[in-house]
Amino acid sequence: MRKQSNKKHRIQNRADFVRGRRSRIVKERTVRMSMYGAGIIAVCVLFVMLTRWSRLQFTQIFVLGAREVPTEQIEKEISQYLASSTGGVFRASSMLLFRRAALAGDLERTFPQISDVSVNRIFTDRAIEITVTERDPWATFCTGDTCAYIAEDGVAYAHTLARDASLMTLIRQESSGNTDLGAVWCDEECRSAVRTIKNVLERDAHLGALSITYGEDEALTLTTREGWDIRILRTADIPRVTENIKIALETTIKERRKSLDYIDARFGDRVHYQYK
Repeated sequence: MRKQSNKKHRIQNRADFVRGRRSRIVKERTVRMSMYGAGIIAVCVLFVMLTRWSRLQFTQIFVLGAREVPTEQIEKEISQYLASSTGGVFRASSMLLFRRAALAGDLERTFPQISDVSVNRIFTDRAIEITVTERDPWATFCTGDTCAYIAEDGVAYAHTLARDASLMTLIRQESSGNTDLGAVWCDEECRSAVRTIKNVLERDAHLGALSITYGEDEALTLTTREGWDIRILRTADIPRVTENIKIALETTIKERRKSLDYIDARFGDRVHYQYK
């Protein structure tokens, strides 16, 4: 009986020891987790304080390269961006959180005439230096009642009420498609066709094209600077068509060229023409 009692006593002591040890482990783990949590909170608070510290904020703005877009407007847009914050806590002007790509994208969306933005950070002066590259007019594009200047990348960047006589005018008869500034109004296929037609006509036939009108079908109407039209197909062999037009002008039409209404070159090698 005594042996059994001692055995039970040893088992009970061992169980108490195990429970006590487990309790200590849980307490130690809880203390460590609390310390870790407090440390993380302290680091987060310190980080937020650093992001809002006045000495770590960009306060100066320098804009370079602007020609048509007013520098004051660009500076105002940058100031508004720097004054913004995420969740009302993290300031966009913070040197620790400043995002160059975000600012560049914001400027390009706000000012379609700007094609590229380079952002340089000058930490010693707490300044941001912005260098912008502006689009140059390549043609005037009209669709429906809306006209705009487009650059060589096909992007429309500024509305216009009048056609610029120094530029080629593209007229799309149907009003479908995106007509927002900053959007591509003339895709690569469109631009390639315009370049080919313009260059071949000027080089081979000495004809300056004032405008090109097209719709959903294959027909194109070119208005020359002499005031008469040329009708061709988009899929035509432009150099060959131009040669046929040149031959007709030199051998048949001759001095009556100024009285032309149009030349129709949509029917193979045959050239039809009509006087006013």
